Amino acid sequence: MSPPPRKGFDENEEPPGALAVEEWMTPIDWPKFWANESPAEDWLIEPIVATSRGTAVYSTAKTGKSLLVLDAIAAAVTGRSSLGYAPRPPITVLYVDLEMTENDLRDRLTALGYGPEDDLSRLYYYQLPPLPP
Repeated sequence: MSPPPRKGFDENEEPPGALAVEEWMTPIDWPKFWANESPAEDWLIEPIVATSRGTAVYSTAKTGKSLLVLDAIAAAVTGRSSLGYAPRPPITVLYVDLEMTENDLRDRLTALGYGPEDDLSRLYYYQLPPLPP
């Protein structure tokens, strides 16, 4: 017995976004790999968030991960120096916070030297959003 046809698609047509196996299952061509020069590192937030890569900040509880990330992103959205690195042009950041309260956030930003006079409009900060499990 054959599976039912996919709803909305001709059975001979690939669904939108589908890649042919050859497009994603091609092994590395090693001579070409070694012949290519390594590109320079490109950072969104140096040295934490590299361009075009996933980033995870992890450690045991209460070691300062949230404070480190908040310091880095507040600097990134305002164009300030952070972690001893030169200031860069401001970027836009989306931050989904599932832990801190408004008081926590205000206390930390104040301790980092930010206040009402700082333009945090590039920081799209969602605090304790009601996300489904």
